[in-house]
Amino acid sequence: MDTDKLTQARQEARYYLLGRLPLWSAPDPTQNQDEKPGEIAFRRLNQRGLLSKQIIKAVCQHTGVSVDEIKGSARPQNISRARRAAIYLLHKHCVHLTPSGIGRLLCKHHHTVAVALEHVKANTEAYRDIIDAVERKL
Repeated sequence: MDTDKLTQARQEARYYLLGRLPLWSAPDPTQNQDEKPGEIAFRRLNQRGLLSKQIIKAVCQHTGVSVDEIKGSARPQNISRARRAAIYLLHKHCVHLTPSGIGRLLCKHHHTVAVALEHVKANTEAYRDIIDAVERKL
């Protein structure tokens, strides 16, 4: 990918994360009409081809927690574990996402993301079951 296309893809992904799509990203008629231009840019940027939404859905399926609960402010242990595991997996597999970008996806502050990453890295064995199961699904 040349630098101009990569820069445009990054900009489209940034706008997609912010909920605003730029004017130049009109859908290509040859592509799937169900996808938004920002999602296409998101996939282009992701080196392993894993979409962040797929990671979040896989964590939800494995843990039995809904996406709304992960994005919410509830703090029961099962929801917190799922939320932290999702943050860790997004950080690990979506290399283009910064803590702020992960926070925007999950409706959290970037500091919450940083604290969750530290917690999972310090207690990796406690999250190993979720991490391994989700990585197998992806």
